[in-house]
Amino acid sequence: VRFSDGVKTLYKEGYRQFVEVGPGTTLVGMARRCVEEEPGAVWLASIKQGRSDWQQILETLASLYAQGMKLDWKGFES
Repeated sequence: VRFSDGVKTLYKEGYRQFVEVGPGTTLVGMARRCVEEEPGAVWLASIKQGRSDWQQILETLASLYAQGMKLDWKGFES
């Protein structure tokens, strides 16, 4: 697995919103360390320990929406 190379490539290509889809925040932490300077980068988790799954995913979606990302709300409701 070339995790670091993948994160660096995504960042170099202009991606700034990163969402870990999984049961924790381990990969978000690892990814942040792959990019030395991270102006404008946002690192989000879909689930965090000690928090309601729904609360966390809604906060993550709200953050993405506030940053101008287009979300498929109809698909989310289904």
